[in-house]
Amino acid sequence: MTVKYSEIAVNSGRMESAKFDEAHAAVSLPAATGCGAAAVCDMSGVDLGDGLVLRTLASDSNSEREALASFNARVHHASVGRTTLHWLNGGHPTLDPSRVTVVVDTTKNPAPIVSALLSIPQVVGYGNSSATVPLRVTRIEAVGTDEAYRGHQLVQRHMDLHHRWAETALDSPLQYIGGIPLYYKRFGYENCPERDGGFAGSLASIAAIVKTVNALPPARKLRVRSAKAADAPFLERLNRHGAARRQALWTDLDEHAWVHLIERRRKSPGAFTGRSVWILEHELELEPGQEPEDSGISGDEDADSTAGLPVAFMVMCAKRAAGVVRFELDDEAKDFSWIDATQAMLAWLPTFYKEYGAEAYKLLRAPYLDPAVPKVDDAKVPESSTPVEQESAEQVQAPTSLQPQAAPAPPTIPEDWKFELLLGRHHPCYKAINREAVVPSTLIPEFWFMRIPSPFKFIQAVIPVLNSRLAQSITFARVTKSILLSKSAGSVANCPIIHVVKGKCQDVAISSKDAKRSDFSVIYFDGTALNRVLLGHKSVFELEATGSALGDHVGMQLLDVLFPVGISDEIMGFD
Repeated sequence: MTVKYSEIAVNSGRMESAKFDEAHAAVSLPAATGCGAAAVCDMSGVDLGDGLVLRTLASDSNSEREALASFNARVHHASVGRTTLHWLNGGHPTLDPSRVTVVVDTTKNPAPIVSALLSIPQVVGYGNSSATVPLRVTRIEAVGTDEAYRGHQLVQRHMDLHHRWAETALDSPLQYIGGIPLYYKRFGYENCPERDGGFAGSLASIAAIVKTVNALPPARKLRVRSAKAADAPFLERLNRHGAARRQALWTDLDEHAWVHLIERRRKSPGAFTGRSVWILEHELELEPGQEPEDSGISGDEDADSTAGLPVAFMVMCAKRAAGVVRFELDDEAKDFSWIDATQAMLAWLPTFYKEYGAEAYKLLRAPYLDPAVPKVDDAKVPESSTPVEQESAEQVQAPTSLQPQAAPAPPTIPEDWKFELLLGRHHPCYKAINREAVVPSTLIPEFWFMRIPSPFKFIQAVIPVLNSRLAQSITFARVTKSILLSKSAGSVANCPIIHVVKGKCQDVAISSKDAKRSDFSVIYFDGTALNRVLLGHKSVFELEATGSALGDHVGMQLLDVLFPVGISDEIMGFD
């Protein structure tokens, strides 16, 4: 009997699917599911002195949501303001005002927002195809303080509240953020894993691929369409099982979240990332009179009249005009390989830019229009108005659509146009194309910043994965040893201990104040450098080579089995 890959993944982890569902329910908004965590803090807030009060955003105030959006547009970027307003008006499945904190200056009337921060609860998968666990995490975002109020540790006060909320109300063993390099280390974050690395190319570099794809017979051609809500089950399955096979850590989205991501294209033009989801599919040949079945596009006003079999999906990022941030091939599409899918995707990118990407990029860069400020009619601008006033009048029209705009002719591709494969440095599609398509345009990755408040709780959460790794080890399959992980070479008290008994991680404990070094295989780490090992970003021996770790050699070998270096290129940060 032939067994499909998806059946292997599901049969070896039906309970994993249930655990993922449970994790998604825990991070969802209470009103949506009856689950979820409480607010970060109450509306009474915290008195910071000098008239400054730290509290959650008022949930029943449209004006305060608009004020926060305007603040974020000014402090960050216009698109962040539009995104904020969309999120807080029901456009995000795990975010509402209860998960946003603001500092207001009560010495002024009305009291303005002078600092803000929000937490986006989500789920990441940890492990591999043999064993995977879902982790409830929070992504800290939109961290900003008015320039006049900086230098008073307002971000630290925000962080203290959000960290405590994540650890207690959400039971989150991990928090992360993408932002200013090195800045977040002061709050306990470590710069790992990599983010947005990959390769780039030009129209000339893929000319041969476009020619090859155009010459394919109809039976071998793949077409691209925008994703619909009906595609959500396909996207959830493919994203989860594809990532689990290759990644140590990745973003997991359930069907509900995929629908939100798809719908944002129409409901939130000019959003910060401007992400759009696309389906690569094979057109099915139907018998005369046969109706399309299970195409995933029936009933949609934009659907093609012919049926299609989904083969892969892409997530595009408008910030780069033609940036691919997720690309996954379905193993059940037996007739099409990574070579077929990658060539079809690359050949489509110029069309994407002309029909969608150029306009999306334009909308992304549009100025922010405060909903509380009346719009100006161009015809009513006085002749004596200043250039700034004239410019404001010309730009009053807010972005209204991320669909291709009506125009006499589609935009031409500029000479310096390039596409970017922001898929990390290890994606399988790279091996499916000739190096001439992307080399020498290598995109150097940035970093996410990860915080593990309690290594003890984190290790406890991933024990099923550790046992799977031990079972695959030749040397340590039946070993008994206790490893103590210390962040200070001067102490072994109050440290996490991993007890491995006969090749299984039996328990994780905390050492007592009277613990003796001689009782354990002790490994010392330079502070939060331990995060890099626990998340599979660096091996303990790589840290040893740089002076960031030292300890018992056999214990380090065992730790290297428990926490091997892995690939974590598919952390999208659901925003």
